[in-house]
Amino acid sequence: MLRDADRAARAEREGERVTRARVDDDLAFAAVEDEPREERVVPQADDLDALDAPAERANRLESELMGERALGGDLLHHAADLARFGGADHDREAARALHLAQVDELLLGALADHDPPELHLDHREFVLARSHRLPCRVEPRSCAIAPRVGRGRALPFAPLAGGTDEAQRPTVGWAAHRPCPRACAPATPPPPTKASYPDNPVLVEVWRGHAVESQHRGAWVVAEADGRIVESAGAFEAPIFTRSAVKCLQALPLLETGAAEHFGFDDADLALAISSHNAEAQHTERVLGVLARLGLEVRHLQCGPQPPGDPEARAQLKERGERFTSLHNNCSGKHAGFLALARHLGAPVESYLDSESAGQRLVRRALVEVSGVRDDDVTIAIDGCSAPTFRLPLAGLATAYARIANPAGLATPRRAACERMLGAVERFPELIAGRHERLCTDLARISRGRLFPKIGAEAVYAIGVRGTGRGLALKIDDGGARALNAVVVGLLRRFGFATADELAALEEWEERRLKNWAGLEVGRLEVLV
Repeated sequence: MLRDADRAARAEREGERVTRARVDDDLAFAAVEDEPREERVVPQADDLDALDAPAERANRLESELMGERALGGDLLHHAADLARFGGADHDREAARALHLAQVDELLLGALADHDPPELHLDHREFVLARSHRLPCRVEPRSCAIAPRVGRGRALPFAPLAGGTDEAQRPTVGWAAHRPCPRACAPATPPPPTKASYPDNPVLVEVWRGHAVESQHRGAWVVAEADGRIVESAGAFEAPIFTRSAVKCLQALPLLETGAAEHFGFDDADLALAISSHNAEAQHTERVLGVLARLGLEVRHLQCGPQPPGDPEARAQLKERGERFTSLHNNCSGKHAGFLALARHLGAPVESYLDSESAGQRLVRRALVEVSGVRDDDVTIAIDGCSAPTFRLPLAGLATAYARIANPAGLATPRRAACERMLGAVERFPELIAGRHERLCTDLARISRGRLFPKIGAEAVYAIGVRGTGRGLALKIDDGGARALNAVVVGLLRRFGFATADELAALEEWEERRLKNWAGLEVGRLEVLV
C-alpha cells in the first residue's frame, strides 16, 4: 500500500501527464504522421496493427467505451472535468471535455473494487479479459477526483471524500450490471505461461561506423506442403502469435460455406477480406459496398477506429473535419467477411467475434487443418482488431502457406477456395495492402502473384511460393520492421524465390545503408540469413 502522501503526489503527477497527452483531432493525425526518428533505413513500417500513438489511444477509448450500445445508464463526472466543461471556450471543446469525463468515470468505476489498489491497465485487454464485452449497465453512486486513465499507467486510488467506506465507492459493472447475453460471456483464458522467450539467433546487425550498435534476433523456417522442414534458423517450433498473417486462413470458411458466393463477393472483395489495408478510398468504399449487401452499417464492425495508414487518406479526413472510424481500421475487410459468414450461417452478428460463435469455430478448424498443428497446441488471445488471434508454431504457419499457394493436394472445396484467393491477390495486389509503401502489395505485384505474402503485427511475415510447394514464415523477436523487411528480401534471395529482376525492384525494401537526416552515410545493416 502506498502512503497517503505518496499516493496523492503520484495521482497529481499522473493527472498532469495524461492531461498533456490528450490532444485534439488535428494533433491525432499529426501523431501518426510525425513520429520522430533519428534515421530512416527502410520504408514505413508495414504493420498497421501496431499503431499506438497516444492520440489514437485516446480516440479509441472514446469510441469503444462511449458507444451508444456499450452503455445503458447515465454517468456522473469528475469535478475537474466538469470545471473544464464549464470553462470551455466553445461548444466543441466543451463537448470533448464532457466526453472525456465520462470515459474516466467508467474506467475509474470499473477498477474501483479492485485489490490491490494499484495496478497497470491496458484498457482493451482489461475490459476484454473481464467480460469480452463492456458491461451493459453502469450505476455509479458516488465518485472522487482521480487521475486520468491511460494505457499501461499505474492507477493509484485516493480515498474518497469523507472516508473509505465501501458504500461510498462507485458500484460499477462487473457485479452490478444487467445480465449480458451469452455472446458477451468470457471464454476461459489459458493460464499465464512463464516459459522464457526462445534464445533465437541474430538475424540483423546494425553497424555504426566500425562497430555493431544494435542487433535483431528472430527465427525463420521454410516448409514443404507436406509439412517437411527444408531449412530453418531459431526456434521455429516455438509458438508465436500469428496476428494478421493468418487472414487467408480466416477467410477459408467465407468461401467454403458458400457465404462469399451468396453475398456476391468478387475477387476484389475477396482480396480485401484477406488484407491489412491502408484505408484508401479503394478500400473503404468497397467495405461499405459489402456492408450494404449484408444490410449492415459501419457500426456493426467491431474492429475499432484506427487512423488510415495512407497519408493522403488521413489528410483528406482532416480537411473534411471527419474522424476515423472502424471503417478505416486496416482489418475492416476481414471483419466484413466475418459478418458475411455470420449472416450466412444465421448466427447473431453481435457476437461474430466470440471464439465460440459458429463462424469462429469454422475459422479455428480451417486453421488447424491447413497448418497441420494439433488443435490442443493452438491457443488464442485477442488481436488488435478484437478478433481471436492464434498462437501456433512458426513451422505450422509456413506449412499453411505452402499448402495455400500450392493447393493441388487439398480436397476439392478447399483447393477451389485457395485458388480463388491466389487469383484475387494476383489481380488486385493494391487491395491487400495499398499504394503507400506496402511490402505485401509490392511482392504480389512484382511477382505477378507468384508470391502470396501477408504481414502480421509484431514483425510476423509469411509467404507462399506458387509452383514450388514451399512456404516461408518468420518472426523478428523485437517486433520491429527495420529488420523484418530486410530479412524477407534476404530470404527470397537465398532460396531463389524471386528472380534477379524482381530483387532489383525490391531493392528499397532491402536498403542496407544507414543515413542520417543530413544524408550522410553513417552505418549499414548486415543481414545474416
